[in-house]
Amino acid sequence: MRPTLTLTKTKTMNYKPIDWSKPVQTKDGQKVHIFCTDAKLPQLPQPVVGHIEGTNYVTTWDLDGHWTSHDSKNDLINVPLQSKYRPWRQDEVPVGALFKVLYGYGTPQVILGASYEGVYFINSTGKVELYYYNSLLANDRIYSTDQGKTWQPCGILE
Repeated sequence: MRPTLTLTKTKTMNYKPIDWSKPVQTKDGQKVHIFCTDAKLPQLPQPVVGHIEGTNYVTTWDLDGHWTSHDSKNDLINVPLQSKYRPWRQDEVPVGALFKVLYGYGTPQVILGASYEGVYFINSTGKVELYYYNSLLANDRIYSTDQGKTWQPCGILE
């Protein structure tokens, strides 16, 4: 008789255990409000009860933050710590670097220079644009000093 191989599906684990004393979000970044982590009701299949912002229902997770038995965008992670960036000063602007807005312009722009007002760029049509220093701190504004191989947020990390 030939042996048979039985495969079983296993849960994938979060990279780090959930710290329930800190804020959580879904893997895809949705805010989550946790009501309790110790529910013991027959009608609730898992002990963590909460609400994903933007939905109109309450849902449950296991203590590892899993929503179902397989990977899901609704699995939970602790909210990542946010780095603090300050605007560039005029002498810190990386002239010649590429700049882009993640959800806007498809083609990167070149940083031409800086003034007391802000940073000057040349866009894909050859038009020069001015961005004020504070407007460059938006989460979707990034720049590259290595011709687009790596990108980082605009500003100086403090």
